[in-house]
Amino acid sequence: GDVTQTSKPPPVVIEEVLIDGVVQDLKNAIRRASLTPVEKGHPLELLPALDATPGTRQVEFRFTGLSFNSQARFRYKLVGLDKDWVDAGPRGSPRGTVQYGFLRPGDYQFQVTACNNEGVWNETGAALFLRVRPYFYETKAFISFASLAAAGLLLLIARAIYKRRLREEMQRVERQRAVERDRARIAKDIHDDLGAGLTQITLLSELAKHDPPEEIEGHVTQISGTARELTRAMDEIVWAINPQNDTLEGLITYVSKFAQQYLTVAGMRCRLDVPTELPLCVLGAEVRHNLYLAIKEALNNVIKHSQATVASLRLEYVHGTITLTIEDDGCGLARAAKNSSTASNRASSGHGLVNMKRRLEDMGGRCEVSSEPAGGTKVQFTIHVPPGGSPVLATGLMNEGERL
Repeated sequence: GDVTQTSKPPPVVIEEVLIDGVVQDLKNAIRRASLTPVEKGHPLELLPALDATPGTRQVEFRFTGLSFNSQARFRYKLVGLDKDWVDAGPRGSPRGTVQYGFLRPGDYQFQVTACNNEGVWNETGAALFLRVRPYFYETKAFISFASLAAAGLLLLIARAIYKRRLREEMQRVERQRAVERDRARIAKDIHDDLGAGLTQITLLSELAKHDPPEEIEGHVTQISGTARELTRAMDEIVWAINPQNDTLEGLITYVSKFAQQYLTVAGMRCRLDVPTELPLCVLGAEVRHNLYLAIKEALNNVIKHSQATVASLRLEYVHGTITLTIEDDGCGLARAAKNSSTASNRASSGHGLVNMKRRLEDMGGRCEVSSEPAGGTKVQFTIHVPPGGSPVLATGLMNEGERL
C-alpha cells in the first residue's frame, strides 16, 4: 500500500501571488477566471486571472506541493517569457517561490507542477493567468496613432522640403530670367542709343570731309552734342546694371543729380525734398531703370510743355510705400494743349503719358497726373516696397525698345 501511495505525484497549489509586495486576492481572481489552455495540447481549464498595473516592477509566485514527502521537486515556467520549463530542483520543504522583475505589458500564464521522490510528475499542475496592463503610450491604439502621426509628420516635412526646393528653384529661374531681361534691355539700349549715336557721328564725320569749311563748325558742334548724349546714355546703362545701386538711396541719389543738371541746363530752378535718412529697400536693376525712365519722361514734359520756372521733386516713404512727386508751377495741361498740338498729343493720349503709366503698372504701382489751369502739373509715382524687399514685376514687361 505504501508503494502505491508514494508513486502518486503530489498535487500543486498556487498559494499566494505578490505584485510589488502586495498580496493579491486569488479568490477574486478565480471569480474573474477565463478559459485559457494551460499548455498546448492540454484541455481547457479554468484559470484565475490577475491584473498588474502599468509599471509593475516585481511579481512573486508562491506555491506548494501537497505531499507527505518533504523532498518535493518543482518545475515552472511563465508562458510569454520562458521558452522552456525551469527546474527548481529538490527542496527541503514542500513550498516554493519564484520572482519575475519588470515584466513587459502583455498576457502571461504562470504554470507550475511537482513530482514525488520517485520522479513521477503531476501532469495537471497549477496555472494562473496574469495580465500586465500597459501605459497608455504602450497600447496598440496609441502606437498605431503615433505611427500614423509620425508618418503624417514625415509627409509634412517631406512636403515642406519639396516646396522649399521648388521655391528655391523658382527663385533661381526668376533670377535667371531677370538676368536675361537685363541683358536684353542692355542690348537694346546699346543698339538704340549708342548704335544710333555712333552712326550719326560717323555720318557727320564723313560730311565734314567733303563739305565747305564754313559748314564744318556746325558738323563739329553736332558731333560734340551727340558724343555728350552717348556719354550720358552709357552712364545710365552702367548705373542701371551696377548691383551696388540696387537700393532706394542709390536711385534717389542718381535721380536727384540728374534732375538738378537737366533742369538747370533748361533754365529752371530745381527743388529737392528728400528725407535725410532713407530705409534700406532693395530695388532691382529693372525696377530702377523703369522708374528712372518714367521720372525722366516727366521732367522732359516739364521742360518742353509747362513753361514753368520752378520744378520740384519730392520723395515720401510711408509704411512700405514709395511716393515720388514731380510738380511744376507752369501753365498746366489744358493751356499747354491749346498752345501746341504736340503738347496736346503728349498730354492726352501720346506715348509719353501712356508709357509712364505702363511702366508703373508693370512694377505693381500707379502713375497719377493732375493739373489745374495756371496752377501747374503734378505727376505722382507710387510703388509698394517693404523694407529690405523689392516690388514684384509683372511678367509682361513693356518692350525696352519703346523709348520715351
